Amino acid sequence: MLIHTLFSWLLLLLFASISIAQSVCDGEVQQPLVIPVENVTLQDSLLSRGVAVSAGTPGQNLAFSLISGANNTYVYDGPGLCVNKSYSSPPACAAARGGLFDGGTSSTWAQNITSSSPLIAQEDSQYPITGDLWATDTIHINSSLSIPGFPLGVLENDDYRMNALGLGRNSTLLNTLKTASLIASKTWAVFWGLTGADFRSQMNGNLILGGYDSAKTTGTNYTGPLDYSSGCFAGTQVTLQDISLNLANGSSPSILGASEAKSLRMCIDPSYPIISIPNDVFNLFNHYMSTPYDPNSRTFGLQFYGLLSNASEAYNGNITFSILNGPNVTVSNSQLVVPDLKIDNDGSLTFNASTRVLNLNPQGTINQNDIPVLGLTFLTSAYLMVNYDKDQFTLWQANPTLNEDIVAIGPSSTCTNANSLQTATQTSLPSALPTMISPPSQHRLSRGAKAGIAIGAVAFAALLGLGTIYVLRARQRRQKRDARTFEAVNAVDSEKPFENQSASLFKDLPSEPQELAEPLPHEIGDPQAHEMAA
Repeated sequence: MLIHTLFSWLLLLLFASISIAQSVCDGEVQQPLVIPVENVTLQDSLLSRGVAVSAGTPGQNLAFSLISGANNTYVYDGPGLCVNKSYSSPPACAAARGGLFDGGTSSTWAQNITSSSPLIAQEDSQYPITGDLWATDTIHINSSLSIPGFPLGVLENDDYRMNALGLGRNSTLLNTLKTASLIASKTWAVFWGLTGADFRSQMNGNLILGGYDSAKTTGTNYTGPLDYSSGCFAGTQVTLQDISLNLANGSSPSILGASEAKSLRMCIDPSYPIISIPNDVFNLFNHYMSTPYDPNSRTFGLQFYGLLSNASEAYNGNITFSILNGPNVTVSNSQLVVPDLKIDNDGSLTFNASTRVLNLNPQGTINQNDIPVLGLTFLTSAYLMVNYDKDQFTLWQANPTLNEDIVAIGPSSTCTNANSLQTATQTSLPSALPTMISPPSQHRLSRGAKAGIAIGAVAFAALLGLGTIYVLRARQRRQKRDARTFEAVNAVDSEKPFENQSASLFKDLPSEPQELAEPLPHEIGDPQAHEMAA
């Protein structure tokens, strides 16, 4: 019996080795870059949530928003820019901006370019963002990769809330990384994480460059072409066939109403903090509220222009967005209804426990003709991947988890020879810039090498199995009088899947109006210890 079982296992191992050998590409696919989305520790121990990228020498920790309609990367450099906002004190301004970059303290800062420099990508003529001055400096993508001489636009206007990481179709960052063969394609993907009220509804996310994180996806997906019409600068438009409420009584009424004859075109935009909806959709939403929301009662805090209500009267259900030919994305109540977070003068987060914010923005008369937007609130529950090489995007329902399963995406498939990658067709960057970048110092194995290791392991296992069979047969001959089947039993408990560990990162919110208990951030590390040679 045992020998038969071992022979069966050997056959499976041999077939597995053949399968591995046949599934390997001849070339190597560059591994994607993973950047955390988290609460970044800024100067003076302030916290700001965003994409954790540092800049300068030594590196200054900054939190960036994602601007998929912009091509360049922008930073703020002074507290005076917040005087017309609610954040007039320097600490409050720094926290609101995601950190204020001080080029004067960076040894690699150089104000040596202008807006006409070939290092700078042209922005869409209708997209209202531009640097008031331009410079170059080192940016640190993660602890393993730094890019010296990278162009930065310094913002000296008051229009944008945070530092901006430009991931548009002609992104200087994506162009640089791909041209230097540091990523296999001009692809980016994001799960924004969870941003609810307590540790049960909070989780860090990640931004992937050159691929996506399949562990953060679940169910069917929707893939569609990028469409920049109707004022959707991100290009990621979807058609909704329904918007439904998931009420506490178990019913799921539709609130799509008369919008676009029972369908609605919306733009997914990670630069927008909440979700905007047409007035008729909002009116149907209010129909199911025992105490309707007042469209004139708005917050000017972090969930800018969301609807305010008393905590006891807040909506207590979920909301589901049904994508035509795609997934049903359900935004849970913990992400839809949140505390009204504001930044105090000392830069800390505060809130009033008696109020809640509904992360929906009825468009009103002024904006009634604008395309409605699915912003960051939507991306706490949806996973988005944008592939500029294929001019398309893919959307899933998000699977909130700290697990990572990073998949590289090449120009034509997920299995691509990085040595044969074509350079970006939209060449706003000179060819000299990518030559300044070196790959991470650790050596990566090609897929062929990995396959060789795997096949070698399989062959070793086969030889080990044959040796075991020989020993067992000899033992059986010696023990004919008391022949028994020898079975080795391993009583090993199966490990539980890696579960949400965010409980160790966050604290519960207080029950009374007071300062918010700040979550403990992940430090992004000292980039100088790993800077690549220029």
